[in-house]
Amino acid sequence: MAYVASLKEKYNTCKLRYSMMVLVLTLSILVLPVVLPPLPPPPLVVLLVPVFILVLLIFLAFSPSKVPRSNRGY
Repeated sequence: MAYVASLKEKYNTCKLRYSMMVLVLTLSILVLPVVLPPLPPPPLVVLLVPVFILVLLIFLAFSPSKVPRSNRGY
């Protein structure tokens, strides 16, 4: 019975910790844009980085595997 109580206590502690983290992140998202000065837009190359990552991931997803059929394990 003490083990279950210990687990519940750990769960409540983690729940409180994560709730506080979410609250701090939410407040920072709401407050920082008001406090910080506006920033200039980033260069075009920086804006294209996510597009390059997406293209690379799509290429890797559809490229054939180099593993021989006998060693796949299924």
